[in-house]
Amino acid sequence: MSENTLAEQDALIGALTFYLESGVSDFCMAEASDMSAWEKAPLNILKPVAPPMPAPSALPQAEFHADIDDDAPAPLGKAEVIAEVTALLEKIDNIDALRDALTKFDGLSIKKTASNLVFSEGHKDAPLMIISEFPQADEDISGTPFAGVNRKLVDYALSGIARDIKSDDASKAVYTTSLLNWRPPGSRSPQDVELEVSRLILDKHIALVKPKAIFMLGNIVCKKVLGCKTNINKLRGNWQSYKPECAPELSIPVMPSYHPSALLGAPKNKRLFWSDLLQIKAKLAE
Repeated sequence: MSENTLAEQDALIGALTFYLESGVSDFCMAEASDMSAWEKAPLNILKPVAPPMPAPSALPQAEFHADIDDDAPAPLGKAEVIAEVTALLEKIDNIDALRDALTKFDGLSIKKTASNLVFSEGHKDAPLMIISEFPQADEDISGTPFAGVNRKLVDYALSGIARDIKSDDASKAVYTTSLLNWRPPGSRSPQDVELEVSRLILDKHIALVKPKAIFMLGNIVCKKVLGCKTNINKLRGNWQSYKPECAPELSIPVMPSYHPSALLGAPKNKRLFWSDLLQIKAKLAE
């Protein structure tokens, strides 16, 4: 096998690895059932073949020329994005207007890589609001705050207190949303600017919904929204109070707890999650 062929093979392997690590495989999930035959496919084409690869300096270098748009605006800095979203939110006075504004908002680059806006699901007048952290692959595809195995766990738990996200009866319904409204590429950890802009959006969202109680799930959202440095293991089970910055006259009780995905990795904490949900049930009955 020639050195050029080996070099091309190595470049292809490197590119494939990069795309997989970047989360591109998520776009193939809808056709996953058609990939079962791949398990038995020969992988010889992915294995380097002797003789050993030459030193990088000896390899032919391919030239890549990026398309440059001289008229494209430079990306906004953190302060500029925050100023933009703050001005945008001041003009909004209802939930539908907030959703519409987010479909047009381009201040965060994660919107460009996400499949869907993950805004909310459930009855707008529900007394209980459940807030997740940020969309994973399943939520990105469905466009809902909870999907896949996370949704199954949440639905099962809510049925235990006679509540349902899809209920048309406001008294039995639940309203769900997420701190981030778009999935970060590859489900990486959210960046500071993404968290801060999303916190401002969520602050407005909470003020518009005016729930009787909030069930806040996960370390990231609890620390960012409640301003707590305490780990969720110590924070959960203890009522907190949230006053929206855009509506300080409101004071909403918040029960922090584990995110469903964390429970899947630590089933022993399901009883604690259930205990927190029972406190929610008692609060709503008051």
